Amino acid sequence: MKPCINVRIEFFSKVRRFIFEKPNADILQQIDYVTYLIAKLEKHKLRNLEFFQYMKQSNSMLDHIYFVREVDRLDFPVDTTHYYTDPEFSTSHDNLAAQVICYDLLSKYYHKELNYLRKLNENIADEERPPAFNRIAWTASKTDLVELLYALHSLGAIRNGQVEISKMAEACTGIFDINLNNFYKTYAEIKNRGKDTTKFLDHLKISLQKRIELDEV
Repeated sequence: MKPCINVRIEFFSKVRRFIFEKPNADILQQIDYVTYLIAKLEKHKLRNLEFFQYMKQSNSMLDHIYFVREVDRLDFPVDTTHYYTDPEFSTSHDNLAAQVICYDLLSKYYHKELNYLRKLNENIADEERPPAFNRIAWTASKTDLVELLYALHSLGAIRNGQVEISKMAEACTGIFDINLNNFYKTYAEIKNRGKDTTKFLDHLKISLQKRIELDEV
């Protein structure tokens, strides 16, 4: 019963501390802070993994060691905070048991906050993006876009070739609303085409020549 009560004290104390200590800064810094707290929570879990598993499995075979007063076994993981509490009302692991329960509550709370901040950051990014970009969609294939990107990069047409191809792909993702996560693999497929390695670029040239000819009529 005691851990079930203590976990509420532990959880709301952590939440209160989080609210007051969360940096009053930009969204990305807040995301970094919450990510740090999640990592810190996971480290605490790993340090006491054996006992976490014991609690999660609703085990009871070691209760006579973990939850009996004045029983400290050095060969078992011990939560030292019980030394500062009433010895007549504390055992070596009742506070740690509360922390195990609190882990789930805090983990859900932090991840919910993290998802909220990430969505907020995405909305801000959408608002800051020029309105015209929101109406542009790439309607050719992803392979065609990758072929064009590598051609521009090879020519040094963007920043004299001093920009990484990954940055160019990332920019196209925002401008054209298209996912280019596997562009390295796509480029490898382009190289393995054989004779028609520049199929899209060849088609571009032919299309432009036809347009010029029609405009001159």
